[in-house]
Amino acid sequence: MKLKDYAIKAFNEGSDNFGERVTGEVNELNYSQKMDYYSMTVFLLEGKDYTHQSTSGIGFYLSDDKSTLEVCSGHMLGWKILVTADIQQELNEANITEY
Repeated sequence: MKLKDYAIKAFNEGSDNFGERVTGEVNELNYSQKMDYYSMTVFLLEGKDYTHQSTSGIGFYLSDDKSTLEVCSGHMLGWKILVTADIQQELNEANITEY
């Protein structure tokens, strides 16, 4: 699985989900130097007819030994992603931000 897939799974399992539908669109991975975490934004449809677009942020926190990522969607979900070579490549390609 790619981090995009984990972000969608995290939204669906997280406490920030209030019945919205995931569109399948997820923005690129960002890394915050100041906050020391990775994040992606999941795009959603909400409302009675699912016509209003909204978003939800998903956080990925690298363990001290850099072997796993913990995932947050409204709260820490309690599951970890093993940092494989493919996941590491995604982390290496993240957009770096100061904030």
